[in-house]
Amino acid sequence: MVREIIGRISDLSDRGYGVLEAGDIKIEVPGALPGELVRVKVGRKKLGRIIDIIERNPARILPPCPYVGMCGGCLWQDVSYSEQLRLKQMIIEKIFERIIGEFDIADIIPAQNIFGYRGKMEFIFSGSPESLTVGLRTLGRYDRVVDIHSCWLQNQLANIVLQEFRQKLSLLGYKPYNIITHRGFLRYLVIRSSFYENSCLVNIVTTSERKLDIDILVQDTYADTVIWSTSDSLADVAMGEIRAVHGRGYIYEKALGYVFRVYPYAFYQTNPVQAEVLFDFVRKMAGGGERALDLYCGIGTIALIVSDNFSEIIGIEIEKSAVKAAQENAEMNDVDNVRFIEGKVEEKIWDINKKIDVVFVDPPRAGIHKRALKAIIDLKPDKIVYVSCNPRSQAEDITHFLANGYSIRNIQPIDMLPHTPHIENICVLEKT
Repeated sequence: MVREIIGRISDLSDRGYGVLEAGDIKIEVPGALPGELVRVKVGRKKLGRIIDIIERNPARILPPCPYVGMCGGCLWQDVSYSEQLRLKQMIIEKIFERIIGEFDIADIIPAQNIFGYRGKMEFIFSGSPESLTVGLRTLGRYDRVVDIHSCWLQNQLANIVLQEFRQKLSLLGYKPYNIITHRGFLRYLVIRSSFYENSCLVNIVTTSERKLDIDILVQDTYADTVIWSTSDSLADVAMGEIRAVHGRGYIYEKALGYVFRVYPYAFYQTNPVQAEVLFDFVRKMAGGGERALDLYCGIGTIALIVSDNFSEIIGIEIEKSAVKAAQENAEMNDVDNVRFIEGKVEEKIWDINKKIDVVFVDPPRAGIHKRALKAIIDLKPDKIVYVSCNPRSQAEDITHFLANGYSIRNIQPIDMLPHTPHIENICVLEKT
């Protein structure tokens, strides 16, 4: 049942959403700030959508982007950056105040660039062949798309490429995919930007109902690589089977002197410039030793960056293509003391029967798999360096380490995604 209510935002949730208390019910309101009096429409899952801000927080500013409040990309672009940092610090402290023990939380490290920082954007096709929409989901709606002609989160070249492929695909008259009827052809336009080379990779994800005229699309393009992928999955995920590649098929990024080959579906930190700050902190906190374990290692970024600190590093990663990229990256950077194992972390980690000095872990948002968590504890490493894009699941995992003889040495939040409530957090634990 959908209803409208007026109320004052009393707090921020762990997700960075405003909290509105209506009787015994707490409603989370994306984009609302503490102290604001708002009129919201309340839908399912106790989520509210702002209709009007009656009394505004003084930290509100005029945003440069015309789509703020419509798409879900920038909940906080109309909030001063200093206030964004203060709110993120507050969220981290709120999450970790539940953990018993003595430890300090460092001040969040600000982003070097607050606009044009994203290395990857996933745009959605909608509309009709006569009026093609390319953009992001409307805030709070899975079935509507905001038509975006330029996004302030990606760089200028990526915005040129966005406009270029919007025009080309519009002229070709393809039918966009409908998420409700599951009919249509065009699904996603994914743009990956290399900040190292100032180049772009475009991945057009479609259904398999027909062939994409990629030979036409690659003519006179600003993109260095154009890829066609297909997916008939009902899931709203911008991934598919690669059917055609024009160009070399990947981009390069560089961090702390190491160059990384990044394939279309490989994970690399969304903010490549700020990633160097994160990697530098991880390397400094790691110390050294005989042997390290890098779990959920992806394309081998952390393993390679800390390789000088250890005699041997073992990485475990489930994605076959990521393991291939990690091996290529090791060879390209002349690093010969790392090896990568393909498979589920919670399964392959049990095969490790050597003394491990340091475990690096950068898991998906859900956190460390319970079996992997138990295996790490059984390995008894001297130190655990836990990188997380979801401090809530990270804090839950940390309670298990604390209950098994570890203590927190450092907690360092980093702002990787300005104008959003997302926080990257690093926690260093030591065996006591």
